[in-house]
Amino acid sequence: MACQPHDGFFKRYWKRALLPASISLAFAPYSYSDDLERPSGWEHDFIGVPAARALGLTGKGVEVGVIDSVLYPEHPALQGQDVVQLFLPPTEPNATDDDEVTDHGTSVSSIIVGRQLELADGSVYQGGAAPGVRLFQVGLTDGEDDEEEDVSTDMLESGEEIDASIGLLEPESEPDLAEAVKLLRQNAPNARIINNSYNEDPIGDDAASVDAMFASIDPSVPHPYLDALAEGVHEDRLFVFAAGNESRAQPGPLAALPRLMPELESGFLSVVAIGSDYELTEYSNACGVSKYWCLAAPGDMHIAIVQRNEDDSLFYGIRPDSGTSFAAPLVSASVALLAERFPYMSMPQIRMTMLSTATDLGEPGVDEEFGWGLLNLADAVHGPALLFGDQRVVMDAALGGWHASDTWSNDITGGGVLSKAGSGSLQLLGNNRLEAISVEAGELVLNADNQFSATSEVRGGRLSVDGALAGPALNVDQAGELGGSGTITAPTRIDGALAAYEPGGSLTFTQSLALSPSSITRAAPGVASAIRMDGEAAVATLGGQVQLEPHSDLPGVTDQMLLETANGARYEAGFSGLQQPQGLAEQGLRYDLYFRPESILLSAAATALPGQAELRGNAARNARVLNALRDKPIAWKAGPYNDWLQAAQIRGQLDGLEQRVGGQVYADSLSYLSRQPTRLNDLMHQQVSSDSSGQATRVWLHGLHDSQTNSSSSSAARSREHTNGMVLGVTQAFGERTSTGAAIAHSKGRVNSASGKAELDVTQLTFGLVHAFDSLEQGAYVGATLGAGYFDNTTKRRLPGFTTAKGDSDGYIYHAGVKTGYRWQHNEWSIEPSAGVISTTVDAKRTREKNSELALDVNSKRFTDSSAQLQLRVSRALQADQWLLEPQLSLGYSRSLDSNSVTSNASLQDIRLQQVSANQNRNLFSASLGVSARRGPVSVGFDLHGSDGERVSSSGGSLRVGYDF
Repeated sequence: MACQPHDGFFKRYWKRALLPASISLAFAPYSYSDDLERPSGWEHDFIGVPAARALGLTGKGVEVGVIDSVLYPEHPALQGQDVVQLFLPPTEPNATDDDEVTDHGTSVSSIIVGRQLELADGSVYQGGAAPGVRLFQVGLTDGEDDEEEDVSTDMLESGEEIDASIGLLEPESEPDLAEAVKLLRQNAPNARIINNSYNEDPIGDDAASVDAMFASIDPSVPHPYLDALAEGVHEDRLFVFAAGNESRAQPGPLAALPRLMPELESGFLSVVAIGSDYELTEYSNACGVSKYWCLAAPGDMHIAIVQRNEDDSLFYGIRPDSGTSFAAPLVSASVALLAERFPYMSMPQIRMTMLSTATDLGEPGVDEEFGWGLLNLADAVHGPALLFGDQRVVMDAALGGWHASDTWSNDITGGGVLSKAGSGSLQLLGNNRLEAISVEAGELVLNADNQFSATSEVRGGRLSVDGALAGPALNVDQAGELGGSGTITAPTRIDGALAAYEPGGSLTFTQSLALSPSSITRAAPGVASAIRMDGEAAVATLGGQVQLEPHSDLPGVTDQMLLETANGARYEAGFSGLQQPQGLAEQGLRYDLYFRPESILLSAAATALPGQAELRGNAARNARVLNALRDKPIAWKAGPYNDWLQAAQIRGQLDGLEQRVGGQVYADSLSYLSRQPTRLNDLMHQQVSSDSSGQATRVWLHGLHDSQTNSSSSSAARSREHTNGMVLGVTQAFGERTSTGAAIAHSKGRVNSASGKAELDVTQLTFGLVHAFDSLEQGAYVGATLGAGYFDNTTKRRLPGFTTAKGDSDGYIYHAGVKTGYRWQHNEWSIEPSAGVISTTVDAKRTREKNSELALDVNSKRFTDSSAQLQLRVSRALQADQWLLEPQLSLGYSRSLDSNSVTSNASLQDIRLQQVSANQNRNLFSASLGVSARRGPVSVGFDLHGSDGERVSSSGGSLRVGYDF
C-alpha cells in the first residue's frame, strides 16, 4: 500500500514541477510554432514510426509505466486501450471534487497508447506511437496548496549559498516519488519503461552550477527516491525524463541525476524537444550535462485534453500543444516499439540502440545541445550502430519470432565485445568495427566488412562468415563451429568444427588456419564449396577429422574440392580421420582424400581397390591391407601412399605394390633360417661317422656355397637364397666304436623376395656323436647331433614410389638330430643307408622397420620345424700313387613333418598382416657327387650337390680339408 503523500505535495510540486514541463494553457501561454499547424502524426513521421509499423510494431506485449497526474480513461483516445490506473494515495479521487481539471497525465499517456480517432472536422488524430502497449499510470492526487519559493538563478548570480532543499529531491518530497516507483514495481513488475514528464527548474547554465546543486544534497539523510531509481535501473528498468521547458542550457535536475549517481546512466534518458527545422524549440532546455544519455524528439504535437464545462461536465478533446513533457512520452513509446522489436534485449541495450542510431545534430558527435541527436526509429529498428562496452545478447529460439532469428543491418562503428548466447540466430549485415565477437550458443552470421581489434572466439554455437572478418586472431573452441562463404583475415585455430559445405561458396582464409587434433572439418558431397587458402601468409595446418555429411538431394556420387590454395598459399600435415557418409558403403562406394600440390580433393571410388577381388595368397592379403590403409592417417595426408592411391585408381591397377608391401621376405628369411642347421647337421655326421677305429684327432675346415630358388605360386612370390659359409671342426675316435666331434660354423646368407632383401649373418655351434655296434668301419650305428646358433638379420624392402623400408633384428637357432644307419664294406666299396630325424627351432625377435610410410612392425616368432630324412651313400676307394682317392655318390629324400610353409606376422599402421613363405615344399629329393683324397695325415675333397622338389630347386658346392694329428 502506498503511503500518503506529504501534505500540499500536489499544489506545491505537481503544478510547479509537472505542468510547467509542458507549456499548457492552464499554466503558461502558448508559444505557437509552425509545427503546431501540422496535422496530427507529423511527429511520428519525423522520428520514423512508419518504419516500425511496416514491421508490425505497435508495442504489443510490452508494459509501460507512467508517473503523472490522474488519468481520465474515459477520453475517447484511451477507450478500449489496455490502461491500468494506479493512485497515490491509493484512493481514487473524484474528478468533480475540484474545479480545476489536470489533464497532463491524460495527454502524456495518450501520446504513448492513444488510439486513432476521426475528429468532427474530418481530420484524423493519429493516436499514440505505441497503441499496443499495456500502460500502468500512477496518478498523483492533489493536496492542500502550500506555495514555496523556487531556487532562483538570481541566487546563483549573486553568489548566495544554494539551499540544500531542491524541490522534488527534498527529504520531505522524495518519499512520494519513491512510493510512485514502488507502486509500479509492485503492480507492474514487467513494466521496464517508466515515463517521467516532470522535473525541477534548472539551476544555472553550466556544469559547475549542476555539480554545486548536487553537492548540496545531504548524503547522511535517507534518499528513498534516489534509492528507488537505483533499484529500478538494477532491475532492468529505463527511466525517461523530460529535460524541462525553461529554455536553459542545462536540463532539470532529475534528468541530470546520473551526474550525481553514475550507476543510473545505463537506465536513464533525458529528452529535449526539437522542431521540424531540427533546432531546439525556444522553450526546451538543452541536454547540458545529460548529453551522454540525452535524445531529441518533437515536442509540438496534437494531444488529448480534458476540460471542465460550465455545467461541470467534462469535455474530451484534441488540440495542439508543446513541451518536453510530450517529447518524453514519444521517446518512451519508441522504447516500447524497440522492446517489441528486440524482445531479447535488455533495457540498457535498447537504450544503446536508440542513442547510437540517433541522427546527429549540431556539432559532430555527442554535444551539449542535442546530446546524441534526433530519435531515429527508422534506423533503430535495424539494430545498434555502436556498442557501449561489452554486450551479451541472449536469444531463445524456442520462443519464436525475433527470439529465434533476427538481423541487424546497421553499421556498428565501435564498441567492446559482442557476445551471442542462446539458441537463436543473429545476422549482422553492416560494416562493423568492434573489439571482438564471442559466440556462446546459437548462430552469429557476419556479412559485409567486419574488423576487430582483439581475438574473437566461438566458444559454442556457430559463427558464419559470409562477408569479411579481420582481426588479430579467431579461435573456435571444441563446442563451436565456423562456417560461411566469406573471407577471414585473421590467424584462425579450430578446436571445434569447420563447415566446408556452404552452398554460397568457399570460405577463404588469407592468414594461417590451424586445424587441431580435436577439430572436425565437415563437408557435404555434392555441395560445391571448399576451404580456400589465398596468399603467401595463408598456411593451413591440417588435423582432426573430416566428416562427410549425408546429402539427401545428392543425385549421384561425385568428386568435389575440399581445400584449394592460390597465390602462394599452402597446406601441411594431414588429417586424423575421414568419416564416410551413411549409406554409401551399401552401394559399394566410398570417398578418399586426394592430396595435390594446390588442392585436396574428395574423390568417390569403389570400396575395393582395382583388381583386388582377383588376387590370391600374399597379394590378396597385401591388397586388403593397402585398401584398409585408406582409413588410416597415411591416407589423410600428402605423401607416397596417397600419390600411389590416386595413380592406382586412375590406372586401374596396383603397380605391383600388392606383392611388395607385406614383407614376404620376413617369412622367407624364417624359412631359410629353419633349414640352416640341416646342412651343418649333415656335415657333422659325415665327419664323425667317417672316423676309423682308433682314429687320431682330426681338424677339418669346410667351405660351402649354396643357392636355392623357390618358385612363385598363387600364394607367394618367388624367392632366391644364397649362402656362403665356413665350418671349422674337430673329431676324435674313442676306441673302435665311438667317435665324437664339434664344429663352429659361420655363414652369410641373402634372401631376395617381393623386392625385399634380407642379409643374414649366422653363427652356429654343434656337437656330434656316433656309436657303432660292431666297429666304426662296419656294421650298424646310431648318431646324434645337438647345436645352437645366433643370427642377425638386416632387411631392406624397395617399394617403388616410397622410400626403402629398413629393418634390423636378431635371434637364435637351436637344433637336434638323430640318425641310424648301416655301413657295409666289400673290397673297395662302401655302401651306407641311413635314416634320421632333425628338429630345428628358430626364435626371431621383433623387427621395427623405419624410413618408410609403409614400414612394418614384424612380430617376434618362435617356431619348430622337423623333418625325416633317408639317405644312401656309395663310395669306392682307389689308390693312386701315394694318394687314396674316394669318389662318392649320395642320394637323399627329406619330408617335412610340420607345416610345409613358414608364416610371418606383422602390422602396418596397426593393420595386422600375415605373409607365407615361397618355400612350401614338403618333399625334397637331393643328390651329391664328390671326391675325397688322402695322403698321410692330410685329406682334401669337394662335392657338388643339388635338390629338387615342388617349385623348389637348389645347387651348391663345397671344399674341405682335414688333418689328422
